[in-house]
This record gives sequence, C-alpha cells and structure tokens, in this order.
Amino acid sequence: TECEVDAICDGTDFLVPGIMEQIERTGVHSGDSICVYPPYNFSQKVIDTLVDYTGRFARELKVVGLVNVQYAVQ
Repeated sequence: TECEVDAICDGTDFLVPGIMEQIERTGVHSGDSICVYPPYNFSQKVIDTLVDYTGRFARELKVVGLVNVQYAVQ
C-alpha cells in the first residue's frame, strides 16, 4: 500500500498533520490515484512508525518548512 506523510519541521521539532493512504495503484504520481485521508487500513503501529521515520528524515536533513515523504507499506 502506498501512502504519503506530510509534515512541517523547524529543524528540530516536527508535526505530522496527516497521513494519506492510496486506495488504488498510483500512476505517474500520487495525484493519479484515489486516496483517503486519514488512512483506514493501517494499524496504530504502522502509523506510529510512519510518523517516527518522517521525523527522523526531517531532522537528519535539517528541514525547515514543509516536507512530504512517500512510503510503500507492506
């Protein structure tokens, strides 16, 4: 299952306002598929992992502003 996590980061702290789950296979980009927001097929453990990984990426890359990470969840 493909999904996207949107976040905002100040270089240290981050906030994830939502996770979008793609219901059908994506085309050239995620805008080509039907999506739901928030995800309804993910366990809390998967959601917690997505949030954790997104925060790690944002902090390691020293993001200041918006960040979008696309994942494949198996």
